[in-house]
Amino acid sequence: TIKLAHSMRSLDFTSQLNNIRCPVTILCGKKDTANLKASKRLKELLPQATLHIVPNAGHELNQYAPNTIAEILNQ
Repeated sequence: TIKLAHSMRSLDFTSQLNNIRCPVTILCGKKDTANLKASKRLKELLPQATLHIVPNAGHELNQYAPNTIAEILNQ
């Protein structure tokens, strides 16, 4: 598992993002320091995407804000 995780570090699909044509919803907790910057960058690369930064939530959104996630996904 560790070897697999390390091998995936070099994967970069940025050049293929322009092939995505469907709507995209990006969710990230405001306290998710590991992924907040990447979520904002992904929104820049996917103009059709909607970015939701969930206040008072960290990396595990499903634990911090399950009701907020449900509201966003049901819109």
